[in-house]
Amino acid sequence: EKDVVEISNELQISLSTTYKALTNLEKLSLVEIQRFKITDDGKKIKMYRSRIKKADISINENNSKVLLYPNNY
Repeated sequence: EKDVVEISNELQISLSTTYKALTNLEKLSLVEIQRFKITDDGKKIKMYRSRIKKADISINENNSKVLLYPNNY
């Protein structure tokens, strides 16, 4: 599980882009809020976790296929 700042830093993208991507991924049920972390100053931080462990994508001339494997906790 990671918070938005960790994800942003790891991917080297802006916080606004990270928030937007996480919102879209939540709507698609690909990520979820695992829990809330309370900071020392009382702020509530969302901790995210992928619902997908692995994705296999195959593309050929006639079709494409995506297999998603769940992230079993």
